[in-house]
Amino acid sequence: MDKKSSFTIRPQSINQEILKNMKSVLKRKEMRGAIIGLAGMMAAFGMASNVSESINERNAVYEEVTNEGHIAHSADIPLAGFGVGIDPSLVSNSPNVDVSDVNKLNLIINDNKCSSNFFNEVCEKLQEDGLEFTTSQNCEGVDVDNSVVISLDQLYLSGPGMQIFCPYDNERLGESDALALAMETTFLENGFELDGVFAGKIGYRQSKLGSFQSRVPTATEDAIGTDKNTTFVTASFGTNNVEVEDVAKSIEDALARYVYYLREKNDVIDREDLIYRVEGGNTMDNVTKRFSNVSSEDVNSYNDLDKNNSNFIYIDDTLRNPHNKYLDAFDKDFAIKLDVTRVNKY
Repeated sequence: MDKKSSFTIRPQSINQEILKNMKSVLKRKEMRGAIIGLAGMMAAFGMASNVSESINERNAVYEEVTNEGHIAHSADIPLAGFGVGIDPSLVSNSPNVDVSDVNKLNLIINDNKCSSNFFNEVCEKLQEDGLEFTTSQNCEGVDVDNSVVISLDQLYLSGPGMQIFCPYDNERLGESDALALAMETTFLENGFELDGVFAGKIGYRQSKLGSFQSRVPTATEDAIGTDKNTTFVTASFGTNNVEVEDVAKSIEDALARYVYYLREKNDVIDREDLIYRVEGGNTMDNVTKRFSNVSSEDVNSYNDLDKNNSNFIYIDDTLRNPHNKYLDAFDKDFAIKLDVTRVNKY
């Protein structure tokens, strides 16, 4: 049975090019919703009046954007969408992602000390929804170049909570940070008690400072060569029972957000860390260089650091790039779902 959603016209879809280029300013000015609503209302009701007023408002915004250095030439942005009626050629498709796009990722689902029933049931649900992947046990067979590895872990935590682990090594290839942030978004959407995203898990090995407790790479990261362009993440569940269908749905929607991120990243963020683990000897200046065009105050505010000392950071702190807030892929209020094709069971 085909479960793909029918085509719908969403206000965000109208004039997508304009909104994409003005995204950062609109979010800061809290104007995004108002302009989206204006575009949708004018298109829906075919309003010919006030077009010149809208153009003037657009030019005022463009002038501000240009002055901030985000858009070089306002003339490059079309006026489409602010005219009369709806031009079908200007209405983009739903932001949903088709399962066929996810199936191009060379996906591996890894059982890292899960109960057999839990792991098998999650994989069965994913297969029913048309996902194509291989499975591995205890990280055997995950060292594959140009692949996406999702490890499920059940023995790291106790209780109802869960954690998501991205790479410990800041120089890792792949888009693992993006996948971790996408999974954070979808597991929160589906009601999981998520403790957060961390760069590596807590381990017990002696650090350079003499401590025996510190962050260490996950088993999945240890198993993947540093020369591999592999995206990987570990979702670690507590010992309390979790709903298999909710886990599968969260994975599916996270993969949809990850694919969406790959499409939009060059418009907002390119060749930057999304998450950075603080290393020994780092200062806030070192960290901000990993995030283009941000200040220590930006990093401080976005990561809720010590408000009295924006330069005070700890080794192994997991710091997020403030630019993440401009990416729809990680915005829980921006709906992105995976359009699946259910496979009949016989």
